[in-house]
Amino acid sequence: EAEAKFHSGDAGGAATAHNAAVLASVEAVTGDTASTAFKTAKASETAGTISLETIMTQKYIAMFGQIEVWADWRRTGFPALSPNPNGKVTAIPRRLPTPFEERLYNTNAKVVQDILQPVWWDE
Repeated sequence: EAEAKFHSGDAGGAATAHNAAVLASVEAVTGDTASTAFKTAKASETAGTISLETIMTQKYIAMFGQIEVWADWRRTGFPALSPNPNGKVTAIPRRLPTPFEERLYNTNAKVVQDILQPVWWDE
């Protein structure tokens, strides 16, 4: 909701939706309301301070581990991510490889193995 309102030019509505979502996420995870200090630091956006980066970063935190935030990151570039500097991976994957079943049963499937090659809409 916050992202949709932000893109439609309703910065105040985006800030309100963002703040409510952050507080709801904290309550869902912890079973308790957020502290005043947390509210001040993370859930007190206004029409003048809300940004797409703030919205997407908080969504990433709330939905970490779900594939939707990976798609959001590829779509928006937020949050700023970098690959593990101590790992063997030098880049963050941009797509999933073509599934084995698709390769077997769909002769028209475009087989993609390079997970670093962006999909057509990915910047």
